[in-house]
Parts: sequence; C-alpha cells; structure tokens
Amino acid sequence: MGTSKRLLLFLALIIAGIFIPAQEQEQAEAQEQQEPQAEKEQETAPASLELADQRGPMLFVHRLEWSQAEFSAYYVVILEQKRGEQYIEVLRRTIYDNFLDVSVPAGEYRYRLLSYNILGRLDTTTEWEYIIIIQAVEPSIFSFTPTNFYFDRKSLRVIYLEGINLNIDSEIYLQRRPGKDDAEFNPEDNQLIPKEVRVTDIGDRAQLAFDEEMLVEGVYDIIVKNPGGFEGQAGPFGISVAKPWDLNVSAGYFPLVKLFSNEDVLDKAGIPLAFGASASFLPYKKDFGFIGAELHTFLGYYEFQSNDELINSVHSSIFSVQVNAIYQYWFIKDTLALNARIGLGITSLLGYSFEFHTGKISDMQNFAFFSWGLGASAQWIFYRQLYLEGGLDYFHVHDGDYPMGFLRFRLCTGWQF
Repeated sequence: MGTSKRLLLFLALIIAGIFIPAQEQEQAEAQEQQEPQAEKEQETAPASLELADQRGPMLFVHRLEWSQAEFSAYYVVILEQKRGEQYIEVLRRTIYDNFLDVSVPAGEYRYRLLSYNILGRLDTTTEWEYIIIIQAVEPSIFSFTPTNFYFDRKSLRVIYLEGINLNIDSEIYLQRRPGKDDAEFNPEDNQLIPKEVRVTDIGDRAQLAFDEEMLVEGVYDIIVKNPGGFEGQAGPFGISVAKPWDLNVSAGYFPLVKLFSNEDVLDKAGIPLAFGASASFLPYKKDFGFIGAELHTFLGYYEFQSNDELINSVHSSIFSVQVNAIYQYWFIKDTLALNARIGLGITSLLGYSFEFHTGKISDMQNFAFFSWGLGASAQWIFYRQLYLEGGLDYFHVHDGDYPMGFLRFRLCTGWQF
C-alpha cells in the first residue's frame, strides 16, 4: 500500500472516531429530553392505560369538583377503584382547574387531591372522598295484574309487575292522570306510593302493596324510575267501583219503645208488634263512602186497657212511609258496613177505635201526621249477597198537641243486588 493511501485511511479513522461519539451523544440528549415529555403526557393522559384498555364494561362520565385553594397552582388527582377488599389506583392526573371529568366503569371509587404551590411544592393532601358510580339501565314493564282496584270488592291491594331492569332502588308508584275537572293539576300531589315494594334479584318481577286508606279514585299510570334517570311506565290502571250502584232490599222486625206520648193515644210501654221493609238505592259511590236514598215502610198494631171511666180499651194500627237519605261506609269490603240515615215521612193511625165499658165499640177513624226519623245500623253480608242488618232509630210523630217519640229497634235480613 502506498504512502498516500495509508495517510487517507488514517485520516478517515480519526474523523470517524470524532463524529460517531458526537452523534451518539446527540441521540442520548434527545432521548433524555423526550423522556420527561413522555412522563408528562402519561401523567396528563385522559385515563390510565388499565381503564383505556377495558372494552367490556360501559363507561360513565363523572365530574369531580372541589374548592379552589388559595395558594395552589395545580393539583394532582388520584383515583382508586375498589376491587375486593382493596382499593387499586386507576388514575393519576395533573389538573389546573377545580374540577375533573373522568370516564370509568360502574363501581366503588375514592379520590383525593395533592395541592402544589407555584414553586412546585406539595402544600396539602385531602382526605379520601368515596363515590359510587351506578350503571343506569332503562326499565320496561311488559304486563301487570290486576288492572283495577275496586272499592266495593274485597281483594288484596297488590299489583304484580313483569318486565326487565326492575331494581330494588327503583322508584315505583302510581301517577294519576288528570281528569276533565282538574283545572289545576299538580302531578306530585296525585301520586300513590306503595307501602311495600318487592323485587326479584334478576329484576324481572315486582310486587306493589298499597294500604286501603290511601286509594283514591281515578285512572293511573304505573311509573318506574331507575337510578340515573331512566324511566318506564305502563297503564292504564283504574281505581273505582265495580258496580255503578247498589240496590238493597230488606224486611224485618221493628219494635218501638215509647219515650213520650199522650195516654189517650198510647198508654203502654211501646208497640212490640211492628214489621217493616226497606229498599235503598246507592248510585254515588266514592272512596269515602256510598250515598243514596232509602224508601222505608213499617206497620204495627197496638191495644191497651184504658183507665177512663167510660172507655175500656183502645186499639189501632200504625202505618208509616218514610224517605231517607242514607250514607254507607264499608269497614270491611263486601262484608261489614255502617249505615246512617235521616228522613221525613207520613205516619197514620188506621182503624183507631175504642171499646166502652158497655161493650159497644166506637166507629173506626184514620189519622195522618207528619213524622221524621234518624238512626244507624250495621250491615253484615254473610252469604253471597245475603245480609243481616241491626240498628237503632229515633222515630218522631207530630200528632198535633200530642206528639209521640219512640226508640225503634231494627233487626232484618235482605239481599244486595
């Protein structure tokens, strides 16, 4: 090899020895500059790699907010998720605002703040704040039974629902629809909240139990509200009466006990031989009771020995027809009711006559008087529509200058149509 070639090779080795280390140093410096930037990007990433890689669970956006500290320049937010009995860190974020929106799956979490001042030094560390993120699902009702509650029928006040996503934390209630007469309608004042709600573990069935006293007549929708705001409904559901009216027909024994009377009209303790019949029609049926009218009639007979020197005995029939306003309240549906009544009528003394000591009988006379009465009774349905009724009335007859007042007992049987 010539001298010139040796010289060129030597110079090339010297240049390579200088250039290659310099290039490696530049690459190392560039890498050192990139590593802090990568750490900063990872620190301010929208979510941790562990959460970002999850594809199965549905993610929910939740805002974390806190009060701005006086000397804080920025914060580091640490978010941990509960897994079993431990909390695992899933997010660490540097933030310059006083809130942070995080997108995470449903679960139990806790977070705290590290507050740094303008010098980059840690000032304060907050206590852990615990939050629960619930997955919101939309409920749906497929069917429900029964479709009505009837005031005049004895039954359990329970609604059975079938559907999906019926949760134990769901709000389930009846919402009344506004009627024609509802000028001002407030939905919150027209809700019926069940006294008890039972839901299956898989959320496909539910039972709603109501108190009898809370029922109000109307047409309702069944509302289901799940946590998160999703809502489902079904309807209509009715609360009313099964029959638009009731007709009661009865007959029985109505003895009278005298409270006061002129001795010439009735000089004895009362009228034990008295029988009557009633027919009541109740077309107005509401949750507070039934209201209607009653036609009542009774016939009695009495005879007594007179202390008059000329008259030996007096006898007469008493006949009365009365129209009453009647109120009926069922303590036990289709079993036990209270009846209260008040009314006006006409009472007649028919065939009134007396027998003289000589044995001669006077001519029979008939009298008619204005009368009124009021009373109360209990009605017990013991077999189908067959019932017994017992009660007490006050009965008053205006007999000119000789009014008569009676306590009248009521013991009868009847049929409800």
